Amino acid sequence: MGSRNSKHSYQIVCHIVRFHEERRRRFMPFLFALSVLIGSILFCVIFGFTILYGLSAGAIAFFVAALWKGHTLQEIVPMMGRGIRDSFIVIRILLLIGAMTGIWRISGTIPYLVYYGIQLIAPKTFLLLAFLLASAVSYLIGTSIGTCGTIGVVLMVLAKAGDVNLFMTAGAVISGAYFGDRASPASSCANLVAFLTSTELYENVKKMLRNTVLPMLMVTASYAGLSLLFPLQATSQSMSADIAAHVTLSPWLLLPVVVILIAPFLKVLIRNAMAVSIVLGAGLGLWIQKIEPAAILKALLTGFTTDVEILKMFQGGGVMSMKNAILIILISATFSGILKGTDMLSDIWERLEGWAKRFGVFPVMAFTSIPVSAIACNQTLSLILEAQLIKPIYQTRQLSNSQMMLDMSNSTVTIAGLIPWNTACAIPLSLLGVSFAAIPWAFYLWLLPVLGVLQFAISDKKDIKHSA
Repeated sequence: MGSRNSKHSYQIVCHIVRFHEERRRRFMPFLFALSVLIGSILFCVIFGFTILYGLSAGAIAFFVAALWKGHTLQEIVPMMGRGIRDSFIVIRILLLIGAMTGIWRISGTIPYLVYYGIQLIAPKTFLLLAFLLASAVSYLIGTSIGTCGTIGVVLMVLAKAGDVNLFMTAGAVISGAYFGDRASPASSCANLVAFLTSTELYENVKKMLRNTVLPMLMVTASYAGLSLLFPLQATSQSMSADIAAHVTLSPWLLLPVVVILIAPFLKVLIRNAMAVSIVLGAGLGLWIQKIEPAAILKALLTGFTTDVEILKMFQGGGVMSMKNAILIILISATFSGILKGTDMLSDIWERLEGWAKRFGVFPVMAFTSIPVSAIACNQTLSLILEAQLIKPIYQTRQLSNSQMMLDMSNSTVTIAGLIPWNTACAIPLSLLGVSFAAIPWAFYLWLLPVLGVLQFAISDKKDIKHSA
């Protein structure tokens, strides 16, 4: 009898060992690919190489991981193709933004805004106004990329002209851009979160706006303080006079901007509004600035360039300015397609459930958003993967879909914007012409998850005291 029990116990132990060995074997390809991706990107960052090399190494590693998991070449290539195809909508927007910012420069729209901005913006409120203006525009048009590519470009030119720290300015712009990206009813991100959590968009917007009051007050106070410490240097009237001497200034030059701002009210798709803005800008360049059609086309494709010293601050833009951002999207799309097709992340769900029991649901949401955003390399896939990982935990604990919506909005949405190689971060930085050194100054993005974790810790302690 004893030997029979011993044999049965031995079989149970062997079964458990085999189970854990199988689970470890399933998890190893993903761990391998993730290690290569992060290690390669860190190597590029440390030694000053473009992160395109790191992303390429990561794409190869995920390809190998898919083979390791038993998928064939005939299965993997279509996965990568689907990932690339899904990225085309973002690439189209980037091409439009590149063309639009090139046209805005050569037509005189940006010089016009800078000319009056120099005179109207109080030097000791510049960074504060940069944040508030970006917040207002992003709420209207619902896109962080569109905000950085329009009002963000203007503010960066103003900062350069007024000798304000460009990293601080970019941080303020990106913070404001994510205010609307997170909570605007026109935001594709907010719409996606509503879809993933099966919640109603306009109710979500109300809850997000109420939830963001404290972070907005803290961020506003921070940029107000920085504005006092790092004011816009007094730009001389001679600078305004020089701009006026080389650019014909007319209120008609505001038309391309007005089109972008009123598009949400008319329920016009932002890409259509951008196309109209480009056509208007080109027409204004021909009519008001008397620019040759060939120069207009060159600015649209390769950006605005000039030999006039005072106008060099306006150089840039054009479709080709988006090439690095587009390459980042295309490369990351290949392994994001592999992640979707192979379902690699499903193997770690049990681990997350254990962490949620120990640390709490929101801290786990915030923590897992970091590697998910690092792997996905774009905000859309980050949200989709995070929802797949975390939704079962909310269901098991009988937490509401509305709570999951708010938690995702306070973590994954903004954390994606803090990962340098995630397109949610890389594209705004590229549009504003700064490096990832601007990320620490994007207070709104990291303050939301930090406050969420602190709030969870405080409420959890209260619950413990109450139960005691």
